Amino acid sequence: MISDEDLIANADKSLYRAKWRGRNNVCTYEEAELEDAASIKEDVKKIEDFHKRLKNINENIKENCIEYAHDILREIEKGWDYINNHSVRVSRYAEKLTRELLISDDDVNVIKRAALLHDIGMVGISSEILKKNGKLTEEEYNVIKRHSNIGVKIMEKTRLFEKELPIILYHHERFDGSGYPPQAEGRHHSLRGAYTGHCRGI
Repeated sequence: MISDEDLIANADKSLYRAKWRGRNNVCTYEEAELEDAASIKEDVKKIEDFHKRLKNINENIKENCIEYAHDILREIEKGWDYINNHSVRVSRYAEKLTRELLISDDDVNVIKRAALLHDIGMVGISSEILKKNGKLTEEEYNVIKRHSNIGVKIMEKTRLFEKELPIILYHHERFDGSGYPPQAEGRHHSLRGAYTGHCRGI
């Protein structure tokens, strides 16, 4: 049995709904409930639509940022075409592999973007080392190893690639814990190994 308080609340709700409709209107409590439910459903749909469209815009911004980053690098480093083509190939292979693993579309996109950006830190490495013919010295190889950290420092300033940063940092990590940078030097050690294997020769 409905209480006196609930009866008054229901009547009040019906009254406000009738006023909201306009003059000379009568509204039952059942009608008010149905209209409220329909209104809530419509509001939820609008919120979901807004979120979906905003997410698409965010994805486009990230793609444009990556494209512009590579354009800038090609302007300031004439040898970047090779590295850029390598990154594109790595991204394609990474996408194929992750889709075979039935990973979510969102995670696939994160890995694709990280693959495109994984060598972005090479911009901070001497051109003489990058273009050297023959084997690198130990000192030169240690310089090359810095590119992972440099890449993270560059891309974190955009505030767009939070999920991609650990992958960029640890793309030279290996399953056995070797590789670089060492865990003690990494700022994202909790995600160590999120993207392993540099796909050398791709």
